[in-house]
Amino acid sequence: MNRPLTYVLLGVMVVFFAAVLFLVVLSRFTQERQIKEDIESHKQLVKETNEERARTEQLAQDLLEQENRLQKKLDETQALLAELMRKNEQELKAVLLPAPPEPDEAEVEKLAKLPVEEIVTQLHTAIEDGEGTRFLTLAAALGKNRDEAFTYLMKALSETSDNSRKHHCLLMLSMLKDPRTLSLFQNTLRSETDILIRRAAASALGGVPDSSSVPILIDVLRTDRDWHVRKNAAAALGIIGDTRALAPLKQVYLHEENSMLRNYALAAFARIAEPGNPGEEPGIARESEDEGHRLIAVIGLKKIATPEAIATLQDLANSQTGRLADEARHALEELSKKK
Repeated sequence: MNRPLTYVLLGVMVVFFAAVLFLVVLSRFTQERQIKEDIESHKQLVKETNEERARTEQLAQDLLEQENRLQKKLDETQALLAELMRKNEQELKAVLLPAPPEPDEAEVEKLAKLPVEEIVTQLHTAIEDGEGTRFLTLAAALGKNRDEAFTYLMKALSETSDNSRKHHCLLMLSMLKDPRTLSLFQNTLRSETDILIRRAAASALGGVPDSSSVPILIDVLRTDRDWHVRKNAAAALGIIGDTRALAPLKQVYLHEENSMLRNYALAAFARIAEPGNPGEEPGIARESEDEGHRLIAVIGLKKIATPEAIATLQDLANSQTGRLADEARHALEELSKKK
């Protein structure tokens, strides 16, 4: 074979093997670089995953702390509501139906010596000027001359067509607390359309408490368009104390939007609940799905105070949570203090 050709073939083979070797090395280098890149990418992914896990754990911790704070505030709010409920029950009558201040007896005796018409004139002025204490003093003086005052006011009421004067006369008559005014107030509440007169008549029926007034007061409590008339009716029903009013008063407390009217209904209900007569209260306290019903039943059970009522309160205190359990425990505490 020609020597130059041999050298050429050898050179070609060397170049071929060198190229193959280069390609093998290049492929290996590329693979190693890809592997390194994959490893770095995996490390970065692991780092990001760990960071995301840390953020998630921190968020979970923050949410847990926030939940604990909210639960603490909720517990504090519930405790405050329970305390307010207790105070509401204890002080409701004093706040909503405050006892009028006792007038000065010496001043009453002095005014009582005046002619009835003069006392009435001064009472008109006291009403117009909003002088409550003065009105009560004059009303007490008028009461010292009850028979004469009754005759005078009934005559004045029949002779005037002015609604303002009628309202004043009714207020004065209500202060007399004379049983002879009962039919007047009942008929006024049935037929009168003036709001102020109706308010005075509803309130006055509490001053001459009689069971015959209960049906009309219940009707007014349920249907009257003026909430002041309705709350005066609730107060009067509480004073009369007839158990026929319990169910209507419950309905007002549970469903009425006006909070003041609901409070009057609750105060009247608590006042009427009969000691020694558990009625339906234990069943309501244990089984009703309405918390309002159950809370009202607890108030009634405390007033009833029979062995069955006390057993129900103990069961509620031990088996329930929240306001219902708090009210049951408080009721038991008050009953234990009375023994």
